[in-house]
Amino acid sequence: MLTKEYRIPLPLTVDEYRIAQLYMIAKKSREESHGEGSGVEIIVNEPYGDGPGGNGQYTHKIYHVGSHLPAWLKSLLPKDALTVQEEAWNAYPYTRTRYTCPFVEKFSLDIETYYFNDDGHQENVFSLKGEDLKNRVVDLIDVVKDQLYGADYNPAEDPTLYKSNKTNRGPLTENWLQEYWNICKNQSTPTEDGKAIMCAYKLCRVEFKYWGMQSKIEKFIHDIALRKTMLRAHRQAWAWMDEWWGLSMDDIRDFERQTMVALAKTMRGEEIAENEPASTPEIESLQEEHEDRSSQPPTPPYIETINDTQEEQSSSEDEFFDCQNSTHESSQMVKWSSLELLGTEDDESPSESPGPSKANEDSIFAPRFMERRVSRRNPKDRGVRSHLVLQGCKSASPVLSASPTHQSSVPIHLILVFHAGTVLDGCVDASSRQSDIATFRASLDTVARQHYSSACGRLAVRLIPCPQPAASALAVISSLSTVPGDPGSVQQKIPIGALPVLAVQTPSYIECVRNTVIAANNVYREFRQTSVNFDGSVEIVADCMGSVLAYDAISGLKTEERLEFSVNNLFLLGSPLGLVLASRKLCGSKPNDISKPTSSQVFNLFHTTDPLAVRLEPIISARFTSTAPFGVPRYQKFPLGDGKPYHLLEFLQSHADQLGEENGDISHNGKLDLQIVSSLTRRWWGVKRLDYALYCPDGLGSFPSEALPHLFHASYWESYDLAAFILRQICRGEVNSSDDGGQSDGVFTPTDPCEKWLRKRTSVKLKNVGANHRGNDIILKEGMPQIVTARFMYGPLDFALTGEKVDVYIRICTAGGDLGEWAHMASEITDRSGRLQYTIPPNKSLGPGIHQVKFVVRGDHTSTGLSLCILPPKTQAAVFSIDGAFTASVSVTGKDPKVRAGAVDVARHWQELGYLIIYITARPDMQLRRVVAWLAQHNFPNGLVSFADGLSTDPLRHKAEYLKHLVQEVGLEIRVAYGSKKDIGIYASVGLRPEQIFVVGRPPKKNLTEATAISEGYAAHLATLNFPGLCLPANNNSGLMIPRGCLSLPGQDCLVRRRSVR
Repeated sequence: MLTKEYRIPLPLTVDEYRIAQLYMIAKKSREESHGEGSGVEIIVNEPYGDGPGGNGQYTHKIYHVGSHLPAWLKSLLPKDALTVQEEAWNAYPYTRTRYTCPFVEKFSLDIETYYFNDDGHQENVFSLKGEDLKNRVVDLIDVVKDQLYGADYNPAEDPTLYKSNKTNRGPLTENWLQEYWNICKNQSTPTEDGKAIMCAYKLCRVEFKYWGMQSKIEKFIHDIALRKTMLRAHRQAWAWMDEWWGLSMDDIRDFERQTMVALAKTMRGEEIAENEPASTPEIESLQEEHEDRSSQPPTPPYIETINDTQEEQSSSEDEFFDCQNSTHESSQMVKWSSLELLGTEDDESPSESPGPSKANEDSIFAPRFMERRVSRRNPKDRGVRSHLVLQGCKSASPVLSASPTHQSSVPIHLILVFHAGTVLDGCVDASSRQSDIATFRASLDTVARQHYSSACGRLAVRLIPCPQPAASALAVISSLSTVPGDPGSVQQKIPIGALPVLAVQTPSYIECVRNTVIAANNVYREFRQTSVNFDGSVEIVADCMGSVLAYDAISGLKTEERLEFSVNNLFLLGSPLGLVLASRKLCGSKPNDISKPTSSQVFNLFHTTDPLAVRLEPIISARFTSTAPFGVPRYQKFPLGDGKPYHLLEFLQSHADQLGEENGDISHNGKLDLQIVSSLTRRWWGVKRLDYALYCPDGLGSFPSEALPHLFHASYWESYDLAAFILRQICRGEVNSSDDGGQSDGVFTPTDPCEKWLRKRTSVKLKNVGANHRGNDIILKEGMPQIVTARFMYGPLDFALTGEKVDVYIRICTAGGDLGEWAHMASEITDRSGRLQYTIPPNKSLGPGIHQVKFVVRGDHTSTGLSLCILPPKTQAAVFSIDGAFTASVSVTGKDPKVRAGAVDVARHWQELGYLIIYITARPDMQLRRVVAWLAQHNFPNGLVSFADGLSTDPLRHKAEYLKHLVQEVGLEIRVAYGSKKDIGIYASVGLRPEQIFVVGRPPKKNLTEATAISEGYAAHLATLNFPGLCLPANNNSGLMIPRGCLSLPGQDCLVRRRSVR
């Protein structure tokens, strides 16, 4: 289940918003109902009591969405399933809406909404807890900054242009949200000058539990069916104000009743008489007035430029080409708490008058015909060419960040994904590629975290956007269908197996291969610039048509361009390469025209019911014609494989009877003849089997063949079976084990067993008490004595561990940011107060970096850890006072104070700019573990922490002395500092200017000029920080690899951290 919380502010009051919402739902439902296949039926619309939110209005609707779904999705569903049911409970200021499909039992969309007169700064209005809160994604939709392009853009609905005639409100500026909140905060709205602000908090839960499509469908619903719908709907709410202004709830309910009757007639195919009343007199007069007023104004010049230059770009925002809204306003439907009917395809391209000059184009092979054919199949991609000419490939491959705990590590494997789509894709947009790669990366990370910790976060996945060579062939073949119709329709039957063969025979195919090689080389060069120390392997994962391009790129097919790197493994997903090679073999003039790829190994993975996938092993040897492909074990049952052999020699020995029976090539000892084995191994593409069958449900064989390529293509990226198989091949010998000596990237485990306590009294004193060892992170300058200190205490009364042995381990951070292995440095004895101090010998002194130190008590293996940060000169940092800047409530014991809204985002902002994050507090160090766990629970970014040494009568002195030490002795440059009014003097004492000191709340009058007040909350402050040019990246931190990600207790990974704070 994918959960997002959308926050949508509007310059209205909640009461005004309610009228606007109900009016628009009724009006647009009526306008967009055209009969069977496209329309809305209102089944129930009545009040309810004691339901969700208390008392309110209940509605039950049925949406007929058949003509609005993507063709590939429509082909998967029976005709009766092309309906969506909506149940809505409106009890302002709370509403709940649930969408279901009767024939798709495992699909649901649940939307809860709260409406408040604020700017969207409230952090948890739905009172989420635990995993729900952690997995929630917050998305702020700004009706001004989040622009619409192409056919979605309407100048009359642009908030920056619209001004209401009735209320004189508008237009809105780019910073309207902050301006309106500054005016309306703690004021009664609307104000005298008509300003108001409200926010709709929408918690949307999408669930689509079906094999192969879960991730893609859930992302599609969020990104397309929800976000774009809500953005446009709320822009229209503002721009259509003159229509609904002045209506009462009685007017709205009357209009809804009339709409319900009209929709029932429309769905029955009846025509509504022109003289039949369509609305109340008040609504009718408002509509007439609006029609007279709202004839389309002339489009501003800059808008015309946007429409011209971004028509193609706007179409790349959606994952599916045939979901674009029609350009006619009459066919655009907006649902507020209701589901928008996704866009319909355009009817026809403008016809051209025939003439002598058009005679040459009366052919299905004419370039313009093929372009129009592909464009009609994918209506969102007007002007698609027969192939994609790659330009600016350096920006084509998004850098997918590594896991938080390993983000600074040097990659050990580079995985290049050749993505061209299926043969049924005329062209693949950038957002669809990136979505697939992100899903694939998440699948790899999930498996790596569980079973390949040494590779976790060290798999560099890069996208190679490949041209689509089958576009021209698809245009021609679709026009030859025995069932004529629009391209991409469910009824149209085309021989999709012929498309790959025709695609590689087009004149443009060689150019496609050349562009693919150029793109791969550009991405590889860019990767090597950022990973200079990379010496790992390069793997290629290629999809359907990408596999054909990858094979020819590796084999150097008739092109001067060559790959600048060697390929270890080539993974082909649902590949028709065998069909292409068979065609070349049959049509080739040379007896041996099938090139052996230069990669070390080829893996041909497919689903047995895939209409495009074919085997490769029979191409190399006819002996494998009757041999079944190797079955990839299910990840749920065999995460590390089932142990069955799939090396070629092992298979030849174990299946000699089957392979040699037909030709009588079995020797007297029951094995294949040595000469045959030698010949096979020379021709074989590696040392293992080539063909591998992935699991797929049995029922897919009954699906239409044109629907399966899209389904299988999406399933590869989210398949854990595939991800585990790939990792088994590239991470041989790197599997997690329980006896790795604690040297893995997970929780540290001492190798030596526990020893007896040196003092007899220790076991008695520490009986039935828990350890509370701690140590502040240490920040030093290069050249300073490197001394680490920790304190070892037990129980709530802080009993000191006196005179006992403690082992000191250090994990060194290299210049490239890679953490090495844990090294035992020394064994020391604690003093009477439980302290231990260890000085690193000069010959073992550490260089710049954030190194990890761990202290392990020999007697019971309890431990604590800290960071030892060796800084280069003039390192820049951002300082945060934990209590002053982050906590919204007082908690002396540090159990679970509330976090200030937006505090985490501000800290992350400075982390992303490259600053070293430092957390300071006057709390005693006995609370260190509890407070750091609180920071980790709320996902504060990685940083160094400092607590006071025990209880003190002057707790602020610790902060002042600590910061002075950092500035004067270590040479740290503090760029900004956050805290409360008590921290102003401390920050000023280390030379910070007022514009560098940020104080939450309003400081005392005597300190007004000494600091910058954050009076409107962190959300407004973050908006100010994001203003271009205001915050510059850290410019002196290039010599220090600062870890990204979130805090955790030293020595604990994310999983252990989450468990510890529950």
